[in-house]
Amino acid sequence: MNNMLIALKNASLAEKLEFEVSTSGLVEKVLFILYKEGAIRGFVHVPIGNKVRVLIRPQMFELFRYMDVVTQSSRSSYADLPSVKRLDARTYFGVISTTKGLMTLKRARQCGVGGRVLFTF
Repeated sequence: MNNMLIALKNASLAEKLEFEVSTSGLVEKVLFILYKEGAIRGFVHVPIGNKVRVLIRPQMFELFRYMDVVTQSSRSSYADLPSVKRLDARTYFGVISTTKGLMTLKRARQCGVGGRVLFTF
């Protein structure tokens, strides 16, 4: 999943409208959240290999450039509910892995759960 997030950030820096990345169940869940929230235009499976093509919204280039990706387990950030509330207030968008599944920081605050922060911007 970190490869997908880094590829998304790099594609935004290069102002590419699309890129391909290897996929997994977690990658697809994160892409679906980004799509549902309007951060990407969509994603489609590539017929050859286990890849997915991600379509980026040009309006989101600037935000993706400032994405903070947790790439090392030593940098893992776990947020309890008060921390989720603080993060949600100071960031534009973020995804968190909770016991109830992957969700945005906003949704985690509404559900009253914390978890591992995957990325923010």
